Amino acid sequence: MAHVTPMSSHVPNIRLKKCAPWEGVRIKKHHDRQPDVGIGILIDVPCYRAGIEVSSESVQYYGEYIGHGKSKTAFALHCAGAEFDNKVLKISRARDMEPEVFRQACEHGLTTRIWYEGTGEDVDTGCLYHCWMTDATIALDDFTRWQTASKEKCALAAFYCIVRAAQHGLYLSDCHFYNLGVVVNENATEHLVVIIDAGSRGIHPEQKWKKADVNTRVMRKFWKACDNIGVPTEALKVMWRAVCSIEACVENAKQQWISQPLLTRNQESICGIQQSRRVQNQMHRSEQQDTSAYKIMEMVGRYGGGCQWSAQLACECYRASRTMDDLTRSEYEIVEELYSRITTSRREDQEVAEVIAFWGWNWYTATSRSACYRAAKVKQRSLSELMRC
Repeated sequence: MAHVTPMSSHVPNIRLKKCAPWEGVRIKKHHDRQPDVGIGILIDVPCYRAGIEVSSESVQYYGEYIGHGKSKTAFALHCAGAEFDNKVLKISRARDMEPEVFRQACEHGLTTRIWYEGTGEDVDTGCLYHCWMTDATIALDDFTRWQTASKEKCALAAFYCIVRAAQHGLYLSDCHFYNLGVVVNENATEHLVVIIDAGSRGIHPEQKWKKADVNTRVMRKFWKACDNIGVPTEALKVMWRAVCSIEACVENAKQQWISQPLLTRNQESICGIQQSRRVQNQMHRSEQQDTSAYKIMEMVGRYGGGCQWSAQLACECYRASRTMDDLTRSEYEIVEELYSRITTSRREDQEVAEVIAFWGWNWYTATSRSACYRAAKVKQRSLSELMRC
């Protein structure tokens, strides 16, 4: 394991810098807070020899944004052949208890392993961050949408993980599936679901909750989380209610899980699934960008963005075009006809931009008239009320 620099030293040993994100990276909307630093960053991590930092040398990783919560932002690290390639970097503005919780919980197979911990500095703003690195996972809510995933087995694995955590004094009160992850490895005969966000309670093996407390403060939220992804929970509820203790429930869940410890209908490694997902996403983006829907969105984006056009705006246009996936064939033919009418007799970018500008002017005029009309109605109503008084 790499040398660990304590956060209390306040000496930055990691340098963070915002950079252009990879194509297709999108911000997850679980929280309103903006991700820290950016959705694409460069991370300079010092080299170590015999456990001692070599201050004059460092390895630069690209950090691909993969999600953020109330206080943390997570990035997938990329640097072929480097020590932390394919690991996950998490950063937080305040010191976070997660690394310490993970070190304890990892011994029971409940969380990923902590490989590195230190202090990072955003070189553009000077802001300091608590940084740590852990193993890569696929968030369980994303995994349930994979074509060969079994939602029932995903729910069982999540249930088994949550009750084992409670047995060891780690209570996952936020039971959304995005707080759980499937560990990425080459094992095709057994999959592992772990906690990927420790929350704010910490781990307290000496302070065990009664089953009734776990039921009220944890399991009820878990049933709702299962409902959100359309997983039937009757069998799990029967298992939960059949016994009086957490330990007995853990044993029952264990027997159910070990009989077939897979999240997919066939034997597949999570590493292989991760690679297939990346290829599919790239192909889908490429196909989507050939559609009339995307091209119209790009026209609007380029007009609205002007000189600010960037890869991030292109991603926003891609997401906007995906909202047309559910159009009927006749509706989509209208979109194709619209694109054809705009571009068939207009070859120059400037001519196309003039069409979009005309749309923009008409939209602005219409909304302005509507606003003036509403204001006049309010004023008229106010005068009428005054006259009645």
